[in-house]
Amino acid sequence: MSAVFIGTILGVIFGIIDVAPMIFMKTGLRADLSAFVHWIVIGFLVGSVDLPLPFFAKGLLISTITAIPILLIVSSGHFPIIISTVVFGLLIGFLTGKFS
Repeated sequence: MSAVFIGTILGVIFGIIDVAPMIFMKTGLRADLSAFVHWIVIGFLVGSVDLPLPFFAKGLLISTITAIPILLIVSSGHFPIIISTVVFGLLIGFLTGKFS
């Protein structure tokens, strides 16, 4: 399978994992959809961007860069966002490289 397809599917999976606790915290539909779509886009970019980096580093770089605007908007609770960005970004990158 192509890296774009694998990355996008992984983005959907990690988007669901990331949004599940947000639903229980009642963060609102817009915040939930934003986080879900964010992970789909990260997965797509990890699979399609051609950088001279290993996949895990590409996942970390792309997830970190795309999280910066979110961190600027969110007024509190940065720690969980940073942790999920690092962990999920590394995993999306690693798994995309492994299965593509």
